Amino acid sequence: MNESGSDAQADSQTEAGVSALTRSDIEDLAARGISQEQAQHQLRRLLSGTRFSNLDRPATVGDGIEVLNPEQTSQRHRAFQRALARVTRFVPASGAASRMFKDLLQQLDSPTNAECATSERGCFFDQNWPFATALGRALEHGSARKEQLRFLLLGEPQMRGLARQPKALIPFHREGSQELTAFEEQILECLELTQLGALDEQHVTKLHFTVSPEHREAVAELEGALRQRLSSSQPIEISYSSQHSATDTLAVDQHNRPLREQTDTVDAPLILRPGGHGSLLKNLAELNGDLVMIKNIDNVQPKHRRSRTVSFKASLLGALVVCQDEVFTLIESLEDSAASAATIQHALDVLRRFGREPSERDAATLQHELSRPIRLCGVVRNQGEPGGGPFWVRDQSGKLSLQIVEGAQIDRRSTQQLAILNNATHFNPVDLACGLRDRHGEPFDLTQFRDDDTHFVASKSHNGQTIRALEHPGLWNGAMAHWLTLFVEAPSSTFSPVKTVWDLLRPEHRSALGRSDSTAT
Repeated sequence: MNESGSDAQADSQTEAGVSALTRSDIEDLAARGISQEQAQHQLRRLLSGTRFSNLDRPATVGDGIEVLNPEQTSQRHRAFQRALARVTRFVPASGAASRMFKDLLQQLDSPTNAECATSERGCFFDQNWPFATALGRALEHGSARKEQLRFLLLGEPQMRGLARQPKALIPFHREGSQELTAFEEQILECLELTQLGALDEQHVTKLHFTVSPEHREAVAELEGALRQRLSSSQPIEISYSSQHSATDTLAVDQHNRPLREQTDTVDAPLILRPGGHGSLLKNLAELNGDLVMIKNIDNVQPKHRRSRTVSFKASLLGALVVCQDEVFTLIESLEDSAASAATIQHALDVLRRFGREPSERDAATLQHELSRPIRLCGVVRNQGEPGGGPFWVRDQSGKLSLQIVEGAQIDRRSTQQLAILNNATHFNPVDLACGLRDRHGEPFDLTQFRDDDTHFVASKSHNGQTIRALEHPGLWNGAMAHWLTLFVEAPSSTFSPVKTVWDLLRPEHRSALGRSDSTAT
């Protein structure tokens, strides 16, 4: 079939999918906050598929990635202290721990009667885990290892096992006899950041977690227990939100029909799915924050290992404030119709530092280009971790910009794009310092700086059938595509994610156990 024929077939399939929405569907979607136009837009994107990023080259040190100048440390620290009262930490914490225990869950379903769940690190039950309390209950549950493991992971109807918890509630570390969850470690790290820079003992530390509704009560109970252990002189404000139903997305079956609860019934209710972490752009906007630091729930260190992390976060935040001050001063200078040639050149230099090259060089254009949210992204040396990284990317018009790109956005059929990917030197650990307000203190409309073409279409399995599901542009990918972006090299020690339970045996986590267990290595 020729190209025009293929396009015509795609258009026909798109229209068939769009027209398959019934009046009842449209009413149900509206109740969720999804308009008919948005639903039709989602179906068209599902059928058009993922639009791959066009990588030009990796961002590297000296070409898109900066190393913080040690001579400016005191300047950054003063800026950090000055701005600390404006800071909120934003932590996506809705993720379930099921992926963390995926290989163990698969071994539960194995027909073999192996007495020991294993990985390349050895037998699961031979390790010293931080979740000792849950493990102790499991060991008392029965004599068979497989039943003990099943109880630990899945629990009983009246009690959730570890794999049915959000990752936020899984103990990652142990200090003495105290088990510390990822949720608690995020709070403790943020408090240390406050202690490093607060000029006022009554400074309020602010955090915001996105949590699934079904886990909100358990998280609130854990917060209450932590508050009882903390000093009363440490004011802390914690807020929560959940992913909005209006950000859920449609999926289609193998025949490009909207997915329904009963596949053979046209009037059956639609099945919608969470739209990925890009859905949290709405939560971030509703936070109405000023300076916001974003970090994944599973990237935490135990107390005796996090001083360098806290120090780097202070430097990153200070560098953001210095950049923001410079941008705001420039915008004010450019508002003068007689802006000097030196001011114009300074604005061009600043925009190029942020990876942007304006099409025009007049004061009004430069002012517009600078009037954007700002993000400084800590990036670490690539050590083989899965995930995205910093790249120079060309848009459809050929314009270059600095972007965080996920693996799913890269066309792996292209040898050229794969070569660029394989030459990447740095990795995105999700360590962002963001400025969300303009120079007048008004919040930006974050939706105006999103690239909607960077959505994802993923193939998934649903009740034994292959479906295609839509995800919104990722929160730190397409959702921030048109921000002012600066990549900053971060120490590798600041990145210690827990993607699988076996990661808790890495030295950066396991050494915490050694403080209470002389057998730990």
